[in-house]
Amino acid sequence: MLISDRITNFSEILLEDAISKRQLEKSMSEEHLQDVICLTLNQLRPQYVKSTMDMRINLSPEEYQSALRGIDTALEKAISIVKSGRREAMRD
Repeated sequence: MLISDRITNFSEILLEDAISKRQLEKSMSEEHLQDVICLTLNQLRPQYVKSTMDMRINLSPEEYQSALRGIDTALEKAISIVKSGRREAMRD
């Protein structure tokens, strides 16, 4: 059994939703989007679950909204870093 087949990071799921809502895949290159994803996830605490329903059921509405705000804040910071070119500067 591979762990990745059965366990997922709930933060990744919330981030995918946030990226879709903002349609970032249409407004930036795949490479920049990958940078944004990595930078965002590196700011967040992983929340591993067997099922996304486990997490959604066990979170209060306030905790869920707090998680969404955390995703949005981290995503905004990551987008700012990528748009400013600091990510490319780090690679050089």
